[in-house]
Formats: sequence, structure tokens, C-alpha cells
Amino acid sequence: MQLRRQVIVLGAVLLATPFSQAQYNRGIAAETRPEQAQVGQVAMANSCSDAATAHFQRGLALMHSFWWEEARKAFHSAAEADSDCAMAYWGVAMSYNDDLHGAPSEEDIKNALQAVEKAHAAKPRTERERAYISAVESLYRGHPRLNRWERDLAYNQAMEKIYLAYPEDQEAATFYSLSLLALARRSEESGYRLQEQAAQMLEPLFADLPNHPGLAHYLIHTYDDSGQWERGLAAARRYAKIAPAVTHAQHMPSHIFAGLGMWDEAIASNLGALAASPSYYHALGYVVYSRLQKGQFRQAERLVEEHKSLTLAVPGQRAERRALEDLETRLLLETRRWKEAANVPTYLDTPLEKAAALYARGLGAAHTGDFQAATRNLEELRAIAQQLDSSSDSGMVVRARRIAIQAKQVEATIRLAQKRGEEAVRLMQEACQMEDDPEVDRFPPDSGTGFPAHEFFGEILLELNRPQEAKREFAMALKRTPRRLHSVYGLAKAAALSGDHETARVQYEALLQLLEQADAGLPEAEEGRKYLANRKAASLVQ
Repeated sequence: MQLRRQVIVLGAVLLATPFSQAQYNRGIAAETRPEQAQVGQVAMANSCSDAATAHFQRGLALMHSFWWEEARKAFHSAAEADSDCAMAYWGVAMSYNDDLHGAPSEEDIKNALQAVEKAHAAKPRTERERAYISAVESLYRGHPRLNRWERDLAYNQAMEKIYLAYPEDQEAATFYSLSLLALARRSEESGYRLQEQAAQMLEPLFADLPNHPGLAHYLIHTYDDSGQWERGLAAARRYAKIAPAVTHAQHMPSHIFAGLGMWDEAIASNLGALAASPSYYHALGYVVYSRLQKGQFRQAERLVEEHKSLTLAVPGQRAERRALEDLETRLLLETRRWKEAANVPTYLDTPLEKAAALYARGLGAAHTGDFQAATRNLEELRAIAQQLDSSSDSGMVVRARRIAIQAKQVEATIRLAQKRGEEAVRLMQEACQMEDDPEVDRFPPDSGTGFPAHEFFGEILLELNRPQEAKREFAMALKRTPRRLHSVYGLAKAAALSGDHETARVQYEALLQLLEQADAGLPEAEEGRKYLANRKAASLVQ
């Protein structure tokens, strides 16, 4: 408990520094009231009373940051202030749909449709309001005959009509852009056409409305989903200041920071989120991952152990146990604790959670020579990949392909240990080809606890004394996941072994910079210092 309190205090300190506060104050319009300033600034035309509109706009701002429950409360308050405020019921219905994540439950769909009926009964006063209400109805109407992708497509088409009919309506453009991102996540279409279409609408809006929480939020998702993190930096640096009272707004910038390997910024962002909500385990996962990339293994382990003791002390707690599954397997894999990885427990019995443990167990068993156990875990992992691959949910299909990549990594490790190196190489070539598919791009930590395929392949090639080929794979890995510890180290080592001393120098220097605040005595850091010292000595002799 003490460590968690320290995390919270540190996050609070980071948020309260004069520099951050000054930046935040400059980002808020003078006329904005304090309660609005905490969640951002929005303005959506409606025909409700002034009292209802105040609640409505706040609900809208909260909804743009995916704070669904609080947004729903604000929309209900708007309806209480003005029972004829049809858009208040529109807001209630919208708040049951998490556009980019899990599907609404049966109960959510029932409640949303009841809100839609109330919106119709309130007799919206304008054609535009009627169009919005019809659009939100399409998110739920037809379930279960229509699957989620079909309903999302119907909503997207309805929002496109509103966007074209009311070009001055900036919220229509915002929601239409979000609907494109939702379609992109559930579509089997290759490439990032939909994300780019959303970006082209969101960027000029963000320039005009720099305090709008949804625009910053959705730009981050746009560029995170497409792996274009540099383009998302401006939104990432602003979002937490736009909505300082919102936990998700504190966390979301770290998607961009982590994508660029900006580990200190990612840690600070998520400490801010944990300060606002200590049980926000998604943010905790980012802190642990970022600590691991900085070689701060002991700090990462303390966070995982604390979460483990708190979680296992109380029965149930599915969300906490799912987080624990990710945290523990990631810690053991990134620190190469193979014996413990071979025996990592499972805390939930769903396919996705079991897959994380089976992957870790398979690698751990292969590295410790227990090929029977490694093969058993490999077979179970393959079965889960096949099960998920037959899902009608395109998101699950992508997960299945990632698990299939992990299965190839486990099998390659077994083959390497059995002195069947060429088979290991063939398996990893297949794994890299699968991961290079735009639909399966791996952007940790959100894409699971496994190793990037090109990094994994590089390490196998080093084991086979093929450093020149390994160098190419590590370079490929760093293009996808900049400043990942094992990729930086791998590239430095491969370059040194292949005689590319300039690349080795640059990468060992980058490694030492990455490990500047790492645990003492890490062998990678010692190797880097020794290499650089030897090269310096050699240059002096010459």
C-alpha cells in the first residue's frame, strides 16, 4: 500500500508544478467557468433551455473523453432541467456506446434504446436534432440481427449525411471522424485510409478549437492506431491540460509518448492518471512497461508485486486479475526470468488471458530445456489462436494473428534449443511476415505482452552467429518500436559483431542514455561502457 501511495503523491506533485499549472491556465479561455475548465471546452447547438444546456455541454465534454458514467449523469441532469430537451436523451443514448473499445452489453442496448424513445417523445425542434437522434438509434437498433460492425457502418453513414448537410456544425465533423476510427478498428480493410480521412478533418478543427477535448483525444487515437506518433505529439502535449480532471485525458498522451520511446513522458503521464484514479490499471501497465524499457527492473517489480498482493487479497476482481496477468507475464519476459516464466500462473480462464500465460510458459520451458512442457503450451496456444480466428469480431481475429505470431516464437525457441536453427529461422521469417501486415502491426504495450517479431528474430540470429542479418532485424524492430531496450541493445551488439563500429557506437551510446537511471550492475550497461572505452582507446592508438 505504501508504494501505491508514493506513486499517487508523485503524480500529484507532477500535476501541481507551477510550470504545468501556468501552461494549463494559458490553454483555457478567460470566459470558461472553472467547472467547465476541468473537462475542456465544447459548444454544440441545441434547442434546450439555458439551464439544461449547461449540463448538456458538460456531458458532451465528458463523453469526448470517454468518461461515460459521468457524462450520462450530466445528460440526465439536462433532462431534469428541461424535459423537452431531446438532445439530452440523445446524449444518454450515446453514452452507452464506447466507440473504440468493448461492445455495449444487452442491458446497455436496452437502456440506450429507451433513451432514444424519450428523445423522439420530446419532439426535437429542428431537423438537425432529429438527424442526430436517428443516427444514434442506428448504433443499437437491429441488435442482434445486425452485428456491431453493421450497426457502426449505419451510424457512420448517418453521421456523414449530417456532416455534409451542416458544414458549420463542428461537432458533426468530430463525431463523423470518430465513427471512421471505429470502422477502422473493426474493418478488414488493409492500410490506414480511414484514419487518414479522420485526421484530415480533425486537424483543422483542432487548430480552431484548441481546448476541445474530443479533438485532441481522437487525434491521439488516430495517430496511435496508424503508428504515426510524431504527428500526434501536438495533441498529446495538449490533451492533459485541456481536461485535467479526467483520468483518461491524463493517460492518453502516453500512447504517443510510448510509441516514440519517450519513456519519462509516458511515466509522468500515467502517474498523473494514477493520481486521479489509483485503480486505473491500464495506466499502471504503461508505467511498468516504461520502467522496464529504462532498465528500472526493481521499480517495475515492486509495482507488479504490490498490485498482485492487493488483487489476490480480494476474491473476484476480474479487471484487476486481467491487469495482473499482463503485468506479471510482461515483467518476467522483459527481464528474461525464464524459470519463473515457465511456471507463471493464470488468474482468469478466458482465451486471451490464458494465451498470455501459455506464451510465457512456452518460452520459459523452452529456455530451461523442458521441451515436453514447451510443446504442450505451444499446442494450447495454437488452439486458442484458431478459436479466436473464427470469431466474427475483427478485433478478435487480429488478436488471433498476434497469438499465432507468439506461437511461432515459442516453436522457434524450441527448434533453436534442439539445434535445428534453420527451422527456427524459417518460423521467424513467417512470424515477421505476419507482423508486417498492417492489420497486425504490434505497438506495445497495448498489443500484448509478447516480443516484437523482428526483435525476437534478431536475437535468434545472434544465437546462430549471424550478426549481419540480426542487425537488419533489430533495425526493423526499432522503426516500429523506438528506444525499446532489447532492440537497442541487440542492434548495438549485432553491429559490433559484424564490424560496423559506427552503428555500434551510436547504439551503445543510445543504450547508456536509455539506462542512465537504470538499476545498478545491468550487464547490458557494463557491456556498452566497455565497448565504448575500448573503441576510444583504439582510436587513440591509431
